[in-house]
Amino acid sequence: MNALKFILIYFSLFAVLVFAFTQIDVFSSDRVQKFSDNQEERLAGYLKDVFVTQRSLIEDEVVLEAVDVMKSRLLATIDEPKFDYNIYVIRNSSVNAFALPGGNLVLHSGLFAFAESPEEVMAVLAHEIGHSEKDHIMQKMIKEIGFSVVFAALTGGDVGVFSEIGRKRVTTRFDREYEVEADAFALKTLEAASIDPKYLAVFFHRMSESSGDITERIDFISTHPSHNDRRQASLAYETAEDFQAVPVEGINWELVKGLLSR
Repeated sequence: MNALKFILIYFSLFAVLVFAFTQIDVFSSDRVQKFSDNQEERLAGYLKDVFVTQRSLIEDEVVLEAVDVMKSRLLATIDEPKFDYNIYVIRNSSVNAFALPGGNLVLHSGLFAFAESPEEVMAVLAHEIGHSEKDHIMQKMIKEIGFSVVFAALTGGDVGVFSEIGRKRVTTRFDREYEVEADAFALKTLEAASIDPKYLAVFFHRMSESSGDITERIDFISTHPSHNDRRQASLAYETAEDFQAVPVEGINWELVKGLLSR
């Protein structure tokens, strides 16, 4: 390789790196890099295609109305939510829920089958909203994937490769710090929504007490570590002295469960 060619390659790589750095915002407190709003939208579109569009999406009006009741009651307690949340119910027997970038939340039908009340589903949903509101999804992906995802988003690279990276990374477990923070958010949000925060602990308890090897098969436990400590923290949460739980109205719970068990 002659000197001129080497210099051209060197400066080309330097220019790419400079461009990438100019497209990335930085948190001043801990220097954790994050995507720009435009990049997050593009990433959200890719991952939505992988985790929602290509799955068996449930579009029954009764189910969607029930989910909307849950979402509306929780979001009503949040001043200026970061996202206009979209919640998708996927036909999948695993007891699972997870947050994608851009305010896209996914609930598996198995979550409804396992839950004994809409309040239990709302407890899980509040936890996932917490991950989104605290920007955990993007922080985790930056930490784990780094510039490879940024380059893919910026250069419009192979969507198949990009989606495969997202498939492997987005479902890996959160750090304990993120889980504790999302749980704290969920407990406060449930209280503000007049839902007993202990429903989160009840849900964790029933999963851990289920027979057989269910604790290994349930994704919500396997991807959310230290569930015993978190259950105890949920039980220890103290609501205000004047707190009064208000039943969830507008949901035919047995009908919803029946529709999702088909």
